[in-house]
Amino acid sequence: MRGDTPPRMDDLNDHSGSDDDDVPGELDDDIEIIEYYEGSGDSDSDEADHDVEGEATFPEPSRNDAATTFREHTGSVFACAVSPDGKHVVSGGEDDRGYVWNLQTGETLFQSTGHKDSVTCVGFNYDSTLVATADMSGLIRVWSVAAKELVWEFETSDLNWLEWHQAATRIV
Repeated sequence: MRGDTPPRMDDLNDHSGSDDDDVPGELDDDIEIIEYYEGSGDSDSDEADHDVEGEATFPEPSRNDAATTFREHTGSVFACAVSPDGKHVVSGGEDDRGYVWNLQTGETLFQSTGHKDSVTCVGFNYDSTLVATADMSGLIRVWSVAAKELVWEFETSDLNWLEWHQAATRIV
């Protein structure tokens, strides 16, 4: 990954180097952090909101409506698109890869490899026969969905977006 790739979420959430948000030492014992979670309601007992003293618990999700879960990416996912025929999904992410997968089963059909940076733009052409993936360095790769092979690539400067023509096999 290049230097212009956004930081991983783990890096943003890492507070190990912080000094308690610049709170003076004499105030450390006087500050109580109170967390409110929507839907938690008022509780008569503080015990219901904590497992171990000082550690808040999070409510379990009430339901999961996901038909398919896709877990191939090793970092953040920056782009995804559903094919016009509704059979496939393409996703691109921080791991410098694009994945094309079956929407019903979650099976990976193939990977769009060879990118130099995070894949931030993805999309299918109008008839779902081709898929394009593009990275932050400007590399665009077009793949045949049926043959699962690279059919075209082009390198440009910075790339902010990618769009297929509505009725022709052309990238705008």
